[in-house]
Amino acid sequence: MGKNPKIRKYAFGYTLMDDKAIMIGSNYHHNNASFKVNTKPHI
Repeated sequence: MGKNPKIRKYAFGYTLMDDKAIMIGSNYHHNNASFKVNTKPHI
């Protein structure tokens, strides 16, 4: 049975863009979430 890899680094990001310049009265919202993981495999 194999071992689980060790997590070396991780990063989580969230961005909210609320731009009124795209169209007046449009209430444009853009949400973006990201998650990045770097692992080291067991050999």
